[in-house]
Amino acid sequence: MILEANLPGLNGFSMFELGKIGLPIALVGIVYLFVFSNKLLPDSRNESFADEADEAHPSSLHIVEAVIGARFPGINKTLGEFNFARHYGAMVKEVRSGGQRYTQNLDTIRVNEGDTLVLWADDTFIPTWGESSVFIMLANGSETEPPAPAKKRWFALGLLVFMIAGATIGELPFMKERFPGVQLDMFFFVCITTIIMAWTKLFPPKKYTKYISWDILITIACAFAISKAMENSGFAALTASYIINLSDSLGTYALLAIIFIVTNILRN
Repeated sequence: MILEANLPGLNGFSMFELGKIGLPIALVGIVYLFVFSNKLLPDSRNESFADEADEAHPSSLHIVEAVIGARFPGINKTLGEFNFARHYGAMVKEVRSGGQRYTQNLDTIRVNEGDTLVLWADDTFIPTWGESSVFIMLANGSETEPPAPAKKRWFALGLLVFMIAGATIGELPFMKERFPGVQLDMFFFVCITTIIMAWTKLFPPKKYTKYISWDILITIACAFAISKAMENSGFAALTASYIINLSDSLGTYALLAIIFIVTNILRN
């Protein structure tokens, strides 16, 4: 709000505004992955699954790796407090958290978002929970879904090219003159692409909602209402004026520090 009041008429970021920094970093990262990926990430995943599956255990169960998502109800609880077998019908064999592997005294291990659980589960576990937001990723060492047809893959690639090209061309001056008042930015073409994907049933409906954090969306919606109330009541303008007056004698860096501190206080 302070920036809008003092810097009127400025445009937002263009399509490739961050590419000036991001592109060189991306190129260096790609070269690094090509050179060192085989040494840092050996392709032994299927072998590890096979070795663990050979252990003495009922033949109806097999090894599954599950990465905990934000909607997992047992976050910040120990496995002893949260009965995983009762909730999901699978037994936790190992917990991988923060680069550490835990195989003993699992009931005392506190799990968090992003931790990996190695489970003994039956054939129904992945079909049941694979599309949910409880787990970010499930894997059993083999492909759980057949590959998409070539026509569908090419269509998805075409939509990606359409989205990027549309957002790029939409930022050009002649497009802004031809369509005044219309923001032909990335958000616009993302919405168009999403509608086309849903209309053509490119992916199952659950694919679109799995990674949506509904609690975050509700928080954002409530924040809009609170900010509007602060603006209408004059509290926002009063706070902004007080911060600016306070920073006049301290300089720009002090103003940024004050904004950062106030933002964190209001966020909490």
